[in-house]
Amino acid sequence: MQPLKHLIRRSVITALAASPLAVAPVALAAQYDEPQQGGAAQGFGGEQHAESYDDATLENFADAFVEVQSIQTSASQEMEQAGDPAEAQDIQQRAQEEMVQAVIDTGLTVETYNRIAQQMNTDIDLREDVMARLEDRMGG
Repeated sequence: MQPLKHLIRRSVITALAASPLAVAPVALAAQYDEPQQGGAAQGFGGEQHAESYDDATLENFADAFVEVQSIQTSASQEMEQAGDPAEAQDIQQRAQEEMVQAVIDTGLTVETYNRIAQQMNTDIDLREDVMARLEDRMGG
């Protein structure tokens, strides 16, 4: 099933590039509601240090990722059929709320979900770990 594995891998990498952006507005709103922690995850010059996540967190991330992708796909199809920009905006807003709830329902915060998704762009080991979990869920 090598072609399916390759397709899943390519789809995941493409989706990860967009994934943090999908729930970022809510994360940005939450930034202003919660006090910021002192740069524990940042070093000099603001560079990011890799965080490690336990198995339960990564399992929850994989569950949330699959659900978020499903919501995004469905919303994109609905938006293509929208009669006007206001309807498309309503669909986008509803999808945003559903994605946030999907993440929360797995036991993760939106901030943690986004942090993992962003870290996967640079942390090859984390990306491979999550992709293996996603392949398990997608029958790969």
